[in-house]
Amino acid sequence: MDRSPADGETIFAPSTPPGIGSSAIIRISGPNALGAAAALCEEGGGALERARGFRGVAVVLGIRGLRVPAWGLVFRAPRSYTREDVVELTLPGSTPLVGAVARALEAGGLARWARPGEFTLRAFLGGRIDLSQAEATAAMIGAVGETEARASRRCMRGELKARVEEVAEGIIAALALIEAALDFPDEDLPQLDPRVLAECVAQPEKALAELRRSASLRLSGEGNLRVVLAGFPNAGKSSLLNALAGREVALASEQPGTTRDPLRAVTVHAGRRIEWIDVAGSHRLEDFFEQPASGCGARDGAGGDEEAFLLETVRRLTRIEVASADVIVWVADPTARFEEAVALFEELPGPQEGGPRSRIFAVQKSDLLDEAGRRGVEELVGSAVVVSAKARRGLEALVERVLRERPEASGSRSMPAVFLVSAHQAACLESAGRALERARAAIAEGAGAELAAVDLRDALRSVGEVKGEAPREAVLEHIFSRFCIGK
Repeated sequence: MDRSPADGETIFAPSTPPGIGSSAIIRISGPNALGAAAALCEEGGGALERARGFRGVAVVLGIRGLRVPAWGLVFRAPRSYTREDVVELTLPGSTPLVGAVARALEAGGLARWARPGEFTLRAFLGGRIDLSQAEATAAMIGAVGETEARASRRCMRGELKARVEEVAEGIIAALALIEAALDFPDEDLPQLDPRVLAECVAQPEKALAELRRSASLRLSGEGNLRVVLAGFPNAGKSSLLNALAGREVALASEQPGTTRDPLRAVTVHAGRRIEWIDVAGSHRLEDFFEQPASGCGARDGAGGDEEAFLLETVRRLTRIEVASADVIVWVADPTARFEEAVALFEELPGPQEGGPRSRIFAVQKSDLLDEAGRRGVEELVGSAVVVSAKARRGLEALVERVLRERPEASGSRSMPAVFLVSAHQAACLESAGRALERARAAIAEGAGAELAAVDLRDALRSVGEVKGEAPREAVLEHIFSRFCIGK
């Protein structure tokens, strides 16, 4: 199945990290990849354009009056990662030189800069990989230690995809029986007995439960801490994330609700790696923590309002990130609904109730407080960390508190997981599990085969989203925005 990009543009980006090194690689992909690379060459350009299959060509680049020896590696479509023509130019690892080549490509109209994750997106759209393998690529890039790298590699090889397909086949088999019961209600067929139908639904439900037990957001045991920044909308979480990262990771706006998908940044302190995760704000505790379900539960439905679907997806992603956190930092604005924020913080569940292992109350926007206001905050929450992202005050104190509150990293506990998954994948598997549970309950309670069929279709759609079947554009944007440029 060919789902190639519609824009037909040729893209480029360095695929090696910036800095001093013996060599650097610039990757070019698209219909004019060979022509763009050849246009940079003083020698060897013709041989580069004539190359067929998988071929390496020695070339000399002419860049701003400099003759630069390089090596051009050609991957002809469709036998390339993106299923387009691809050229990888290997040249001396000089940052100014890489910049000069990039400017020559862009200024000459030969190619445009690739967006984050665009090479892998093109591989997905071209049918080279499915969405589970694309997300595994991002996980491999961000892996901390060999444990996570091995788990990501298993997903890249398609092992997660195979397990998901096994679950999907079981759901399809159960759905076929349910629909047969709907089509032939007067037939007394033993395979349509409710007990048989319930058992048929229980089989993919069991397979999915085993898959979920073997998957985790974090596997590393090498000093990695996961810290979630949560709180009310517009409390200053995104500004705090940017200040901690030292760069603009999240859109910080006075307009509440600008953060929907979890945003993250990584910092290293005294050899400890901290992953900071900014999640969507809410005034409701149930948007951060899973609430017990009762009865058959609400049904998602295959159709419905797109905005409602996205909001529910945001809630699921948030709850999954919070559930896997080592520390939750509850960020509060001292000038808006502060006492409500304090009250909700005190209601946060503890570790035995499914909450984080440690929690910290952080008063953001402290630059807006006068001395009396600061004293009032300290009296209300004596253990609070007072910070100001704008004035860059209190950031070191927050980091020290995080390290002190959670001296052991998340990966140090024993985890049987073999697959490293993303929050999006975990949310899809969770949604599928709920739908299968509802289907089995509907059959057991005699609620009707129609409801069970709806739930099975929901489960099949959620499982399909892991592989990228009929992907929603917003979901793809969320996934590939987490990639770095050049991958």
